[in-house]
Amino acid sequence: GGVTREEVTMNHVVKAKMLRESDEPIHYNCAQSLFVALSDVLGGSDGRAFAMGANYGGGMMHGGTCGVVSAGLMILSLAGIPQEKAMARLQDCSRDHWTTACTELLMKAAQEGVTKKVNCDGLVIHMAERLDAILSA
Repeated sequence: GGVTREEVTMNHVVKAKMLRESDEPIHYNCAQSLFVALSDVLGGSDGRAFAMGANYGGGMMHGGTCGVVSAGLMILSLAGIPQEKAMARLQDCSRDHWTTACTELLMKAAQEGVTKKVNCDGLVIHMAERLDAILSA
């Protein structure tokens, strides 16, 4: 038998968690973690997905839009998800976290005593779960 959609979905979230928890000398930023975890959706290799996300960590390297949001929107676009559905996802993210700006998300986490790594890991996993829900619908 083939691989079920549920197994593929679980693999995306598990792979994202593994990338964020990796002790490898290579660091996967937030966007890279999502791109690589969902590289099968993107139709490319893990290496290409890693390269794609290089400049999206740290809010596009300047504290702007969270790399999780940027990567999520690109993944939805490449998967052929209509713009309305992608926009709804962006609104969900903004509602859930009150902002989509990297700097503000990190300030809020710090005020709550949450480390950057724990905060960003949580955002990556949350987005991976949401992407899978949309892609498997």
